[in-house]
Amino acid sequence: KEMEDTIALGRIVVPSEKINEQAEAASYYSGKVMNVNTRYNFVVIDLGQEYGIKEGAELPVFHNKKKMGDIVIKEAYTHMSLATVIQEKTASEIRKGDEVRFTPQNQP
Repeated sequence: KEMEDTIALGRIVVPSEKINEQAEAASYYSGKVMNVNTRYNFVVIDLGQEYGIKEGAELPVFHNKKKMGDIVIKEAYTHMSLATVIQEKTASEIRKGDEVRFTPQNQP
């Protein structure tokens, strides 16, 4: 009787490039630069401890998918973090709204 309520599905095939894209997309958290202070060489980002961010973590910053430089987390809060820009000349190139990527497995 249970067999009457079941439906047999054929083989489901997913192209491997779709799987790779999804796996790559899931390998990091994407956040945004909320504020930039070029005078003191720091940025505020919208990723915090809730994503596993800790002091000392290094994150790349992207503008229109182009890597602009790296930041180092100095203070991590629940929903945001304060970070310094590794190369001072880069601080003037980073803008509010730029993307930051956090990869948990590559952090201290």
